[in-house]
Amino acid sequence: ELVDNNLVINESNQPKLGSPLQALKQDLQSALYDLTENGLAKLEQNDDWLTIELSSGMLFASGSAAANPSAAIVLEEVANIINRVNNYVEVRGYTDNLSISNEIFSSNWELSAARAAAITNMLEQLGVVQERLGIQANGANDPVASNEDSFGRARNRRVVIALSKYSYLQEKPQAPSKSELQEQLTGNIERELPEYDKIQIIRLPNGGIRITTRREAGDEKVESESIDNN
Repeated sequence: ELVDNNLVINESNQPKLGSPLQALKQDLQSALYDLTENGLAKLEQNDDWLTIELSSGMLFASGSAAANPSAAIVLEEVANIINRVNNYVEVRGYTDNLSISNEIFSSNWELSAARAAAITNMLEQLGVVQERLGIQANGANDPVASNEDSFGRARNRRVVIALSKYSYLQEKPQAPSKSELQEQLTGNIERELPEYDKIQIIRLPNGGIRITTRREAGDEKVESESIDNN
């Protein structure tokens, strides 16, 4: 859509930047130092994402999406850091290119999706807000090594936790204004008073309201007591 050059574009709907990825990378490097030194984890950063690559062999048994006990220890370290920020988190599952078909998974797509979902569920249990989380199943796509040997296939079987440069900002409900509260009050009173009452609502100069009701009783008119609400 073309707009006039002089038109001021409202950027309020644009994504908000999260915490700096470089600072997060440094914190994660400290927390996962032993894993990165032993080749079980790898951190990479570009302009849009900070990725934490974790070996599936450390997280899952072969052909399974049930996380090992060690997975909980690693993810707790990760969650302790990413819970301090609001950056979006995308969990990506990958496999090697060897076909899989068993009573649980009929393809590498399903296995990669189930593993990504398992890690996502664990992160949520560790306090990461659900709305920040997303899943991506990649199957055998995007290998990082050759699938011609067992070493390369082991590298390709991995789960990546990717932190976006953008943040999830949870909207806090705004408290109703004084005028809105008064409107709610008068509306509730109007609904609760008997139908035969004639209701008159007067807004007072000081911001309060006065409510009067009148009803006919033969030739006699009865007026209720005024109520002031400040």
